[in-house]
Amino acid sequence: MAEVRLNSTKAKIKMNKPTFSELYDNVCKLLDWDDFERMVRMKLMVEIVDRNSKQPIETENDLIRAFEASQHPSFQLVWKSSPRSFANSNVRVVRNALVAMIGISEYNEETGWCKLAKVQEKDMANFKDMFENKLKYDFVCNQTPNMTKTDIHEFFEKLIKDKELQENKNSYDALIVILCGHGDDEDVLVTSDGRFTYIDSIRHRFDCYQMESLKNCPKIFIVDACRGKDAPKRSAFPMRGSHAMKNTITVQYVDTMMMGF
Repeated sequence: MAEVRLNSTKAKIKMNKPTFSELYDNVCKLLDWDDFERMVRMKLMVEIVDRNSKQPIETENDLIRAFEASQHPSFQLVWKSSPRSFANSNVRVVRNALVAMIGISEYNEETGWCKLAKVQEKDMANFKDMFENKLKYDFVCNQTPNMTKTDIHEFFEKLIKDKELQENKNSYDALIVILCGHGDDEDVLVTSDGRFTYIDSIRHRFDCYQMESLKNCPKIFIVDACRGKDAPKRSAFPMRGSHAMKNTITVQYVDTMMMGF
């Protein structure tokens, strides 16, 4: 018995013999028509990765080693682009990103900060639709409109644990963090209890020193926070390039990218 994961979907497969062909047959049964259509349209391949060793399963011997290491191995299916997709090695296509969003729309009355109803009603819904539904990324967000400084700390602690980020067992190829709410001149996110959470303190949680498993993954921080007690105004964000593909984000590789609105 083995476990196979595709994005957030898990499935148990029974193998009579640990052969690569049998594993591949079972993997193909897990893919639906949309997956095959996506593979053809975007010239993708599926790579099978052992979640324990993080090594690709490409031969019979690779599979045997996985079963020798664990009686019930776990495999991750990762979308892989054609080797000739991009000639420039500095350009990377993000296919399996983890997106974590915190949107604060309610503030305690005594703090003096006004409510931001559109954060949960529109902004969060729009980001969720784009990243989860259209791009098929793993999207996680806060479930309540009220978030204290402690809540934010616990949110990221739970995210790191639940998504097994210390070892990146889900083979994420990028991290996208979205922060929406009130801000201030000191690059902070104001929490519902009127306290400040420095954006750098969140960013440092995922740098190469704190999260070595993500050191080769681009990290994108999207910050939509006003600089004061007025509601933030929408800004135009220019998108460049005519070669963008549906269901992907193409980025010039950098370790961390900050986007402010």
